[in-house]
Amino acid sequence: MPHPASNHPVSVAPAPSPSTSSHDIRTVQRRGQHRSWRANGLQITALLLAWLAITFIPAYFARDLVFSFLGWPFSFWMAAYGAPFAYLIIIGLYAVLRNRADRAARDQTGGGD
Repeated sequence: MPHPASNHPVSVAPAPSPSTSSHDIRTVQRRGQHRSWRANGLQITALLLAWLAITFIPAYFARDLVFSFLGWPFSFWMAAYGAPFAYLIIIGLYAVLRNRADRAARDQTGGGD
């Protein structure tokens, strides 16, 4: 014998939808993170190209830099002081760029110190 309730039409309540505002916020945050990592990757690529140029271009032309600078060959000065100084500039530039990006991300998400 069929169950008596089976003769009645079944009414199904719609499933509650997730809060669209929290979903939208998460989507915006993910897009912002993706943009931030993409910008970080581009900055790293540019700074690595600068490092490559600073390291290998003077070394390639070092034989052509045959003149004395303060009693030493100029190529010595480039290797001893120029490249390490340029590396410090690259490191400092990366730190400044990342601090700005972190501050902008913190301001965008409403976080603070």
